[in-house]
Amino acid sequence: MKDGFTLGLDMDGVITASSDFFAFLSSQWRNNGGRVHIVSSRSDRPDVIQACREELSSFWISYDYLLLLPSIEAAQVRCPLYTKGRFQLGR
Repeated sequence: MKDGFTLGLDMDGVITASSDFFAFLSSQWRNNGGRVHIVSSRSDRPDVIQACREELSSFWISYDYLLLLPSIEAAQVRCPLYTKGRFQLGR
């Protein structure tokens, strides 16, 4: 894997559906120079952020960034991959 590739994982229905696999994948991804971003449409209240961090820790998920986007409008403002009116793939 080239250094710097970012892997984006959704929490609900992805990580929660196969936490052992994603614990392994996230650890290996980061150990090989990549970054792991966790995304969820959960609320971005401080108590929810803490609960998400605790849940990820209980699943042994290794990550660099947690992005909670309760709405598409929030995603359009706060997601670093949203530019030029759409979500961009890549680094």
